[in-house]
Amino acid sequence: MELSIIIPSYNEKDNIRPIVRRIHEAMGSADISYEIWFVDDSSDETVQVLSELVTEDERVNVHHREGERGLASAVVRGFKLARGRYFIVMDADLQHPPELLPAMYERLKQGTDIVIPSRFVEGGSDGGLGPFRKLVSWTARVIGQLALHRLRRISDCTSGFFGLQREVVEGAELDPIGWKILIEVLVKGHYRTVHEIAYAFLARDAANRK
Repeated sequence: MELSIIIPSYNEKDNIRPIVRRIHEAMGSADISYEIWFVDDSSDETVQVLSELVTEDERVNVHHREGERGLASAVVRGFKLARGRYFIVMDADLQHPPELLPAMYERLKQGTDIVIPSRFVEGGSDGGLGPFRKLVSWTARVIGQLALHRLRRISDCTSGFFGLQREVVEGAELDPIGWKILIEVLVKGHYRTVHEIAYAFLARDAANRK
């Protein structure tokens, strides 16, 4: 297995099928083997949608967690379940464009350890975040960059959209608390190279119209 796409999900019943469709469309021209792992904490009809999808699509896998919540811990669980040589993590709400997956995969294949679509390099945008979430994200980035030397050259260290070589997290003592899992990976992972590519973070309503 070349690539594992890890998607933590929570009550995203309307977005599950569209994101899978767009992933397949994006990866359609790429001659690689890939799988999709939903690590799901949902309490709504998302559970049923995923149960149906896993019987229809051999690339889709689902791990539903009962009595457990949290984006970071869901991603760490995905790392343990995934079979791929490369991992890409993205949200289920379509604000992370699946159309970037081939470019991220190519960078990983070329040997880059971590690939981060960034809202803050030239050509990127964080227009999809509301004022409060922008403030929270900015505060987390600044605190991390001031406190941790490894983060200072990375413009979007709080992104939930990133790719990495499997070896980056193998044996790493990740502490899946909170929601900024990329910071945890950047601090504790085993890597030498990081590459950022520009992307526009879409507002949820705009993403759902695609």
